[in-house]
Amino acid sequence: YACRNAPGWWALVVSLLIDGSLFASLVFAYFYLWLGTEAWPPAPMHAGADPTAWVALVLLGVCWIAAAASARLMRRGGGRALALPLGVAALAGAGFLWAQWQAVASGTGAPGEHAYASVVWTLAGFHSVHVAVAMLVGLFVAARGQRGYVSAERPLEQRIAAALWAYVAAQGAIAWSVIHLFPEWA
Repeated sequence: YACRNAPGWWALVVSLLIDGSLFASLVFAYFYLWLGTEAWPPAPMHAGADPTAWVALVLLGVCWIAAAASARLMRRGGGRALALPLGVAALAGAGFLWAQWQAVASGTGAPGEHAYASVVWTLAGFHSVHVAVAMLVGLFVAARGQRGYVSAERPLEQRIAAALWAYVAAQGAIAWSVIHLFPEWA
């Protein structure tokens, strides 16, 4: 068996801690700007969880569930079994990117129009980069599983991919709530 918590695992943990602080500062900026503005979001911009936004959230959940299922499937079918769950996560991630872009674009103007638009696009863009990276990592791990480099005996890469998707899903749920739910409560 390979070392359970090899340097790659700790590199992910430290990277996500640093990334989490960057994300927290973006969320803080959103609320700081919200508290200092009379109208949030300003007219004619609108916010809210329209059906496309809910589709995006569901697709993000599918990403997390598929990546989480990859360990169990790998234990049963070996590294070749990673192609299905990590492929599903990548497809759902692509769907999320499209749906989230549609939801944000429908209610937000260009980033230069107002601080609201700027911070919403920054939050959505920051998270979108993470989804894209998780998709690439998952597909890379699936390809390595196909070649026999990832298996139940050597699960580190699968654990990293699944943990990254879990982080991305949690970050996405927070970003989604900030973008689509909190303005309705203002």
